[in-house]
Amino acid sequence: MTITITADVVAWYGAVLSSTVFLFEIYRYLLDRARLKITYRTEQEIWGDEGNGQLINLEKGTAFWTVNIANTGTKDIIIAQVGVEWMHKVGGAVISKDYTGHIQRFTLTPGDSKTITISEKLVKHKEVKNFWVKDATGRDHKKRINWW
Repeated sequence: MTITITADVVAWYGAVLSSTVFLFEIYRYLLDRARLKITYRTEQEIWGDEGNGQLINLEKGTAFWTVNIANTGTKDIIIAQVGVEWMHKVGGAVISKDYTGHIQRFTLTPGDSKTITISEKLVKHKEVKNFWVKDATGRDHKKRINWW
């Protein structure tokens, strides 16, 4: 029993193999980018310890939003701004400013996350349409707020 391999068989084998590798490289290229996952929670409270083991509500009667921004991609990403967009108004607000008015930029490495806490006195519960994050390249990432 002899096995003969012709030039046509080798050519087809090479064409199929190179096409498969080409498609796999495109898939890897599309996955190899910065991706953000934005999650939020409403009506949170801040509790602290007085030093004696007793927990106290530090901001009694005030509810807070917590917005978590996580880098789920494979590249570092620089976050330039974090903000909210209003439901029935044009525009929104930047919430990543410090007390002097400067916008706080930060870098998220792959697998890293940052949580921002916002008082509901500043951001009303049912007036927010979505949270948005702008990275250093100018790309917008949005998370729509669902009220059900």
